[in-house]
Amino acid sequence: MMSKKKSLLLVLTLFISMIIFLPLDAKAAHRVKGDIFIGIDEGVEFKYQVITPATDNTLGTVSIIGIADDSRQLKITDSVVPFSSLYVSKNYSNERFKIVSIAPSAFKSNTNITHVDFESESYITTIPKNCFAGCKSLQTIYLPTIKKIDDSAFEGCSKLRVIFSCYKLKTIGKNAFKNCKKLSNVFIDSKLKSVGKNAFKNTAKWFLVNTKYRKNCVLIRKTRGKRKVRFCAPQKPAEVI
Repeated sequence: MMSKKKSLLLVLTLFISMIIFLPLDAKAAHRVKGDIFIGIDEGVEFKYQVITPATDNTLGTVSIIGIADDSRQLKITDSVVPFSSLYVSKNYSNERFKIVSIAPSAFKSNTNITHVDFESESYITTIPKNCFAGCKSLQTIYLPTIKKIDDSAFEGCSKLRVIFSCYKLKTIGKNAFKNCKKLSNVFIDSKLKSVGKNAFKNTAKWFLVNTKYRKNCVLIRKTRGKRKVRFCAPQKPAEVI
């Protein structure tokens, strides 16, 4: 006969085992709105926050809220599969998410980033406020899908020299490139409609603006000491006030 003490110990052991292994046998869950996870996109570990949950049959949507490693070159594509979750107690199903936005200040003051490339299949169309502000090592950016650069998005990126592939860019917010002291080349199309106050304040004295196919290159000399500075995009000049 088994003693009461041994019986109690056996029951307790079985109970603990059930608690430990129950999540593995339970039905896989889906991340909900607001959940945060880490995913790898082109070798970079980004932090994402769920906007719209994924289901077994449909993609969810997420926003990039930061970076989880010390990568220097960022490539942002169209979708991501979660690598790990900050809520590890749940057994999540296999999910996939569209990357549709970036949070304001997501990379602010990151001194590791040197290059940023939004690939042509990306769903992101806006660089939000302060997104890359103070990224003092940033040198080049590729923005083929971006329609709007918000206020102070790249302010204080002191090593930024060139902006490539702004084919869809329509709006540049105030202070967007303020104090980007080495910025001298912007490859932009003629869709640009508005440029905010001080958007290019304290950038290079001479400013080269190019169209998509490098035709009609225009060399602009910024006039200092005047409240109004002419910033010329091909065909349709915009005014920096």
